[in-house]
Amino acid sequence: MIRLCVDARMMSHSGIGTCIRNLMLPLSKPPFDLTILGGVFEGIKSVHFGAPIYSLKEQLKFPSTIPSSDLFWSPHYNVPLFRIKAKKRIVTIHDVCHLAIPFSRGKRVIARMLLRGACQKSQLIITDSQFSKLEIIKYLEVDEQNIQVIYPGVNLNEFSPENKSEEIVRKYDPYFLFVGNFKVHKNLETLVRAFELLKSKDARLLLVGKYKGLKSSDSAIFERVQSSLARERIHLLGEVPQSEIRCLYASAKALVFPSLYEGFGLPPLEAMASGCPVLASTSASIPEVCADAALYFDPRSAEELSNQMDQVLGRGNDSLKAKGFRRCREFSWNKTADGYRTLFQKIGSL
Repeated sequence: MIRLCVDARMMSHSGIGTCIRNLMLPLSKPPFDLTILGGVFEGIKSVHFGAPIYSLKEQLKFPSTIPSSDLFWSPHYNVPLFRIKAKKRIVTIHDVCHLAIPFSRGKRVIARMLLRGACQKSQLIITDSQFSKLEIIKYLEVDEQNIQVIYPGVNLNEFSPENKSEEIVRKYDPYFLFVGNFKVHKNLETLVRAFELLKSKDARLLLVGKYKGLKSSDSAIFERVQSSLARERIHLLGEVPQSEIRCLYASAKALVFPSLYEGFGLPPLEAMASGCPVLASTSASIPEVCADAALYFDPRSAEELSNQMDQVLGRGNDSLKAKGFRRCREFSWNKTADGYRTLFQKIGSL
């Protein structure tokens, strides 16, 4: 058996948390003897670890909390920087957003320190896309032989056109949907400007994601919406249950994904699986993930995005939906789990 320990404290998060939740069961099966730090997953041994992520406390507590293991996996770059009771380590670095995007100097310094430590301490780095692999090489000067790309997946049993909700249609139709967080690189300013330029004044814009409690630079979209001439048709829904997000995808005219930087980006695939057309930015990994199954726009051009939104409203989108169905089926959590299990077996048995 390979004694595997996983830091699962981000299990309830979106993005990284989705990855953790979908991999726990496959990683608990032989030849792995799995223990998780923090989090609760039925049938899996768990060690309490309440230290906040990115904190000095977590670094001080890691050595005494992590059990004796053959392999320790950090699903994010907040890796233990001191010696731990694990023979080998693997880290997943989903992106290097904090180095590539002009965040504050303090954030960049901390992120660079942690990312470099993650690369130096780990026997292997996993990342979500070829784009992110190249970014890691560019910003952290890592040998490409030490980086393995494993794509995340989409749950086709969870996301489906059958989730369409007549109640949501009556309340909002026709509407465009954004799903994600409200950080600056998500480029919601361009999305709001594009919505204001729409020829159709009947459409609505639904923004789903956490915005309360964000720092001022990230919460600026809230003030932008309040000052918009179209504010009566823009709905800040905040964080909503996953069951409702599934219905919102299936009932939308299109998902709009205007991000300036993504290591992967799950919402477009979730939308495609739901029969929802996708309007996507040409930035970062997004074309790699969406391929020919999205309508693309320059993320700096509100006019171009607005034109694409008008097109979606004014025509049938069966062809785009069909491409989306085909594309999302190329990504599954079974494939992702097989990739992780194969690598963990190889590294853990060395």
